[in-house]
Amino acid sequence: MAGVVSAVTAIVFPQYALPIGVACASLEAFKALRKKGSEESEIKEVPAAEVSGKVSPVTLKWKNLSYKAESRKKGSVHILKECTGEAKPGHLLALMGPSGAGKTSLINVLASQVPKSTKVEIRGQLTCNAHQKTVDHPQAYVPQSPNFFSCLTVRETLQFAARARLPSSVTTEDREEMVEDLILKLGLAKCADSFVGNATTQGISGGEKKRLSIASEMIGTPALIFVDEPTSGLDSFQAEQVIDALRVLAKEGHTVICSIHQPRGSIYNMFDDLCLLSEGETLFCGPVDGVLGHFSELGLTSPSGTNPAEFLADVISIDYSDPVRSAECRDRISSLSNAYREKIAPTITIMLDPSDYPSKHVGHPLLSWWDQLSMLFGRSVRQVKRDRKSNMARIIPSITSAIMFGMIYWRMGRDQSGIHNRLGFLMVCATNTAMLAMTRTLKVFPPEKSVVDRERARHSYHVLPYLLGKIVAELPAVLAPPLLFGSILYPMAGLEGSIGRFARFLSVLAVEGMASGAIGLAIGSLAPTAEIALSVGPSIMLIFILFGGYYVTDNTVPFVLRWIPRVSVIRWSYKTLAVNQFQGIEFTTEGPTDTATGEQVIQRLGSADESYASGLVELVRITSFFYVLSYWILNKRKRAFQDLLEDDDVGAVNLKLNNGQVEELEKVAEVGDVDASENVSPPADVEYSA
Repeated sequence: MAGVVSAVTAIVFPQYALPIGVACASLEAFKALRKKGSEESEIKEVPAAEVSGKVSPVTLKWKNLSYKAESRKKGSVHILKECTGEAKPGHLLALMGPSGAGKTSLINVLASQVPKSTKVEIRGQLTCNAHQKTVDHPQAYVPQSPNFFSCLTVRETLQFAARARLPSSVTTEDREEMVEDLILKLGLAKCADSFVGNATTQGISGGEKKRLSIASEMIGTPALIFVDEPTSGLDSFQAEQVIDALRVLAKEGHTVICSIHQPRGSIYNMFDDLCLLSEGETLFCGPVDGVLGHFSELGLTSPSGTNPAEFLADVISIDYSDPVRSAECRDRISSLSNAYREKIAPTITIMLDPSDYPSKHVGHPLLSWWDQLSMLFGRSVRQVKRDRKSNMARIIPSITSAIMFGMIYWRMGRDQSGIHNRLGFLMVCATNTAMLAMTRTLKVFPPEKSVVDRERARHSYHVLPYLLGKIVAELPAVLAPPLLFGSILYPMAGLEGSIGRFARFLSVLAVEGMASGAIGLAIGSLAPTAEIALSVGPSIMLIFILFGGYYVTDNTVPFVLRWIPRVSVIRWSYKTLAVNQFQGIEFTTEGPTDTATGEQVIQRLGSADESYASGLVELVRITSFFYVLSYWILNKRKRAFQDLLEDDDVGAVNLKLNNGQVEELEKVAEVGDVDASENVSPPADVEYSA
């Protein structure tokens, strides 16, 4: 709310924006510090098993799970239809099915990772050890395409995760021991000190990145592990290594659930249990060695010597090339679904325990506010310092452009043409500084967004220490290019040689760089991708350039648009530079109409009432406003997940017996035939909230 007040004030009453913006930012910081003590007192104890490395067995059961989404084009789409199954501790369960079968949707529902939306409805029962599973249940969730900080090493990535997610009672030695154990267990020893990398930075392989994503989620030893498509994009050798790592975790007592498309025979044999999906329906869920026998009883026998995975893929897939064949496949899938619902699903019973779940989850960051800031600042510093390509991509253009513009504006004189050259020169300085600084920060948030969202959803830290750490860490990279640019260009252009003017010139460029960087942070925090941020940012800066005072003077701007020059970083930089350069200097004249003094130039620019100090204050105001706006955007974009609604078809009555045990009586309504003709892939036009 404080950010909104500051934003409205900056636009409607810009003259009061600085004090109110600073007050709002101070209020937010005070609230965060005041809540620190109360939040730390509310921190719930982490189970000892999750710290020591011991696994508490968890049985996950789901019954009559339905996932429905409203689409503007297709109307109501049933993604999952009355799915029932279970995952056992010490077992590796594979969710297998063709593309569009609902594998990712089911694993997201089981992991409580479906983005919140008013157009989505999820119903059914989902329990962990006879307790209702919630969004905050301790678990490991590995998405299909995990992202990391590219300039951190594998070991540093795991060390950060351990520090953020383990309580302060865990010693540094214990944290390091856990990290090293995960590195060895998941086969990351050879690449432990290699950068993770990304599309532009060389790093570890795809298989190693998959195993790193699993290792980072295993901090705290959660009993439940969800992995979406762990073998996608990997060759057969890397895929087998990843599945073998999951199998090892299962043998240690974890409940491991992964989705997979069509595994090779060696990978298929690593699974303990199998859940077959097609068209959003469950066709089988049980031990791997029982699936062929179950299908054989239904008249579907696997030919001798055939890979079971290939046979099952053929049985549960639909041939869309031929309408007749497609109808036959749908009939077969419908009969398999009905057979599973009649024979196997009733054996999966859910016993609800009304008592509190014994394993408490951490609802607040385990670190103090200052420890969060220190940890996040350290990570940001490493990322900035090691990102040499991005740093050189800004330093080199700053040097080359300074030399080029220095040659163009070489030793400007004090004749009448020198006045126009100086004005053009100052506009070039303001524009170049703003564009370089904003381009740098536009790309800061989008690549990190998925990582930060995942960490914040896990309550690892607050937004404010993350943003402050990022701003301070980025400051040298933001300030270095304009200072280098100005230091080279100023003497080449032959501007006033006093140290005071030169220092003020550099200070304006530095503060302008900070303001432009703040604008880039705000745009980057709002844009979903770096590409969108890079297209929106220059467009906004182009408007600021147009209203910067060089192409259009303030008195010619239409009334409804006069707020734009007030927020234009180009305008304040350009006019402050002009005041600094033109005050107290004289020019040669050849006629009575010529401009004789610098004050006349300032008067013509409409800056007679402005000074160096007032211009600098306005730039600081713009910087503060966009930093507060960035905080507000990031704080509002915290991920929210869809709640599981009670199943209308199942009414459960819980009775507490004298001996403390719980008996559940289930009354299950008859389930009619499910229409399997609808596409179960999530519709593209369903809107999810951040």
